[in-house]
Amino acid sequence: MPSEEHYDDSAFKYFVLAVLVIILIPTTVSYGKLWKQAFSDEYKGDCQCEDCKKKAKQTQLQSRKPSSWALVKFGIWAFLWVLFVYLIATAQSDVPENPVSFDPYEILGVEIGSDEDTIRKSYRKLSLQYHPDKNPGEDAQEMFIKIAKAYETLTDPAVREKWERYGNPDGAGVMSVGIALPSWLVDTKNSMFILACYVIFLVIVFPTLAICYWTNQKGKAHNQLSQKTMYYFYHMIKDKARFRKLITILSTSFEYVTQIQLSKSDEPILKKLVNLLPEDDKEKDRMKKKKDKFPPHAIKNSVLFFTQFNRLEKELNESMKADLAVILKEANKLITGAMELTATRKFLVPTVELVQIQQMLTQGVWSGSARMGRDTHLLQLPHVKESDLRHFANKKWKIVSIGQFVKLDAATRREFLTTELNFDDQKVRDVEKIISDFFPTDVELKCTAKVDEEDDDTVTGGAIATLVVDVKRPSHVSHGIKGKEEQPIMAHCPHYPLPKEENWWIILADERTNLIWGLKRVVLKQGVEIKVPFLAPKKAGVYQINVFAICDSYVGFDQRINFAVDVKEEVIPKAEPKREDTEGFYSDEEDDEPAPEPDAEASGEESDEN
Repeated sequence: MPSEEHYDDSAFKYFVLAVLVIILIPTTVSYGKLWKQAFSDEYKGDCQCEDCKKKAKQTQLQSRKPSSWALVKFGIWAFLWVLFVYLIATAQSDVPENPVSFDPYEILGVEIGSDEDTIRKSYRKLSLQYHPDKNPGEDAQEMFIKIAKAYETLTDPAVREKWERYGNPDGAGVMSVGIALPSWLVDTKNSMFILACYVIFLVIVFPTLAICYWTNQKGKAHNQLSQKTMYYFYHMIKDKARFRKLITILSTSFEYVTQIQLSKSDEPILKKLVNLLPEDDKEKDRMKKKKDKFPPHAIKNSVLFFTQFNRLEKELNESMKADLAVILKEANKLITGAMELTATRKFLVPTVELVQIQQMLTQGVWSGSARMGRDTHLLQLPHVKESDLRHFANKKWKIVSIGQFVKLDAATRREFLTTELNFDDQKVRDVEKIISDFFPTDVELKCTAKVDEEDDDTVTGGAIATLVVDVKRPSHVSHGIKGKEEQPIMAHCPHYPLPKEENWWIILADERTNLIWGLKRVVLKQGVEIKVPFLAPKKAGVYQINVFAICDSYVGFDQRINFAVDVKEEVIPKAEPKREDTEGFYSDEEDDEPAPEPDAEASGEESDEN
């Protein structure tokens, strides 16, 4: 049966409606959840401290200020809804009415199988009734044509046979195949418009987008940092670079210099904040007296780093608060990029210092390891203020670190919090919840070393070995992620404006030589086995190495394990040369006598036995 293809406007509309339903339902549900979260006054955080509530409120207010791209997506979503409503309203009108089937018996009003006389009588009667000369109505004229066609069908045996066989007096019909595309695509009147659209999109739009994407990406490294920044880090970070030097290097990275602008209105605030920084004469001299030799961006951006460490964001004006937000937004990416370079060059000191800077930025505290004369990491506890730190160090308690505090039993901690800091029951519960559910207080590591593809633990010189770290962390089960290991562990960081995932850096290094053997970033969860590959030294001997487990989200919970690697001398079996037989093939039979050396064999002399 022949077929005919045609473009079906109605089918195209229903196809578009189906696609819109698939797109609009999930996006509308997603928007509903976002709006509910953005405009709800209910606080659902784990900690009830004022800092956590303030961060949640700021995050909520920030979510009400969509970015330019978010506005574009919302506009597209609204347009799709308008298009959906329009198609619903017009699609039904485009559906053709059910075609009336041609039934000559029904038209003539006779029964099926009637003879010709009955058919002729009925035809004469109806033709007189609907003849145009006697009935001028339009319906009568149309009915007269149907009567004539029905009479012809039933009185002509050949035509009657076709109708009875195919349901059509003209015989087999043409099968119509509809294509769900609008008919105006093939309308000759629109050919120039369609061609222009193809040219615009294929020749202008798509190449322009590709060029813009390539231009944006060509100046970036694989970690999405600027290549200028990575080049700068490579040349500036030395093997013994420490805290102050690293802060200066990070402050003058390309990402910060291009996004943070210098303003004269910032100078009074900068001078004030410099005086509030920890005592460091050399650093202050650089900032106060040697401005011509010290990059201006390094001064401002370093002060913004120190502002975060000291929790002095209230001292900033609105523009500097926005600059501090840029510092914190880019910091993790910059620090990770710098660590890639230091780890590749096997620099231990700057690698560890960079992770500690990441800790301090996340919690907004000072760590004693920064060597800046301050240590405020006990401020990581909820509700604890800087004025409360003196109570920790009094003669009765002598608490000098957060690790020491969390190791106290719950009753002793409660006694301290209620008697020394005057905490009520709610504040004590908040402290206990953060200690039990968030702080990594019970991480235990056990290390073994082995050579890849070997069953034993013998490490031979020059071999690619693996440090296997078995992790035990029972508190992770109570963190609410049991059975969902694919989800990250979120850190408690009320002074960090962004959500922060808790990650750990496993560093295998030799402190005596300041060299890193291996490094890997992981998420420490209950029952995790971490494998850190490293290249064993070629020289045999027992090597005392250090395994560092450093958390990038909290200060004071890092772990360090001393581990001995017994490197055995590498045994390289000598290959026995194979002899050729008389036919030129290698013989598989083993000789009873040792094979001669190649040079001796070539000269005809016998070689000595080994």
